[in-house]
Amino acid sequence: MFDYGDIFYEKQIERVNNFKTKLPDVKIPSWEDISIVGIKPLPLFIIARENLPTEWESHLPKWKLEFINSLINMPPSPKKKIISLSHLYISLLKHFLQMLEENNPEYTPQEYSDILYENSQRNHPLKIYDPLQTIQSFCNTLQTLWENREKTELTEFRIFKFRHEGILQGKKAANYSWKTIIAYCGGNIKGKGKCGCSPLIFGREKSCSCGLLICPKEDCQYCKEDCPSYEERSADRKAKIRKELI
Repeated sequence: MFDYGDIFYEKQIERVNNFKTKLPDVKIPSWEDISIVGIKPLPLFIIARENLPTEWESHLPKWKLEFINSLINMPPSPKKKIISLSHLYISLLKHFLQMLEENNPEYTPQEYSDILYENSQRNHPLKIYDPLQTIQSFCNTLQTLWENREKTELTEFRIFKFRHEGILQGKKAANYSWKTIIAYCGGNIKGKGKCGCSPLIFGREKSCSCGLLICPKEDCQYCKEDCPSYEERSADRKAKIRKELI
């Protein structure tokens, strides 16, 4: 996962340092006042590694507060003054798996946006430049997984990898093969163009022998181009169409 260096973030780092310098002398508004104005101050406190005002904490659910504190207390990298995209991604995944284990009824991944973003723009989580909106895409993936956690049997998986296109794969153990947990269809439907069916979810959609998910659309059923099972499904589908035309 690509990250820009500190030189790229000079202005952000300067702003954070100014904030840290002035914070002791500033009267911090109440949570109600901030909510009325529509300000989202959480990202600034997180990247400045400053604890939230005690009064604010009472207005946040426990899971949000724990996640915020985990970011604030994250050991700083000796080479970077800001939290990197890769560290943020790992933090999100670790917290999600923790919530999954607890089955916390208050938790919802879509509310990570309240913590990570200052506004509606989704290419600067915690002021980190994210042109591909990797973090937002990952949060959307986590939300879909959370809503379908019983179907995916997600608690059985122990090793994960995520691609910015929104594809999540997992293993139940190191010696197990990768299983696609969530994805989108990359196939093409004759006469229609790209399929793009999304999201495909492990446990809801069928898994192919190649380890990928099978598109549920009857006229697609794609997994990957060079898969023998996909070629067999395509041949069966064509034979069925020919039979219907006779």
